Amino acid sequence: MDRDYVLPHDDEGGYRPRAAAKFFHKENILGRILEVIFREANQRLTSREITIDSPEYQVYQVKVGKILDELQDTLRNDFQVSNYQLDLLLDIAKDGPGYLGGKLTGAGCGGCVTIMVRNGFEHNFCEYLDSRYYNDENNFKVYREVISSLDSELSSSLMANLDAALHDKESLRRVVTFSSGACPVDVARCAAAVRQER
Repeated sequence: MDRDYVLPHDDEGGYRPRAAAKFFHKENILGRILEVIFREANQRLTSREITIDSPEYQVYQVKVGKILDELQDTLRNDFQVSNYQLDLLLDIAKDGPGYLGGKLTGAGCGGCVTIMVRNGFEHNFCEYLDSRYYNDENNFKVYREVISSLDSELSSSLMANLDAALHDKESLRRVVTFSSGACPVDVARCAAAVRQER
């Protein structure tokens, strides 16, 4: 009981109950803050007090982006489900045009990232990531070392997958390094499609 629920340990992250409780507590608090932001922004948009082009709306976007970054911090530090490659990708992304926030998505320990950028910056941001992240072979040195340490059949398969993805980023934009790469999503169009289905 002490080990799992009470005493902190240096290597305590991941799915240990104490680390999980710490993470979910923070996630719950941040989730409630997000709910307040979304409701307030939606109410002001619906009443036409603001538009998606107004500075006030952009303040909401910045707040949501910062919370995404905070969620990533707690995923990395408290839950310890991030990894070197995801952290590198997100660190590089922070300097990208229109970056608002980002975090890993999925169950952790790999998966993909979700990055929020300002409207209209989607393609510039993808070009930036291609240039600064995907086109720099040094960014994949550690990943290649990890792959090389695996059994030869799995290592060959993963290395071929990485090389193919790096060779043809435009069409794949898939798992290149424990992430789904960068692909712009038109949130407004997705929201309209959801409303239409209702």
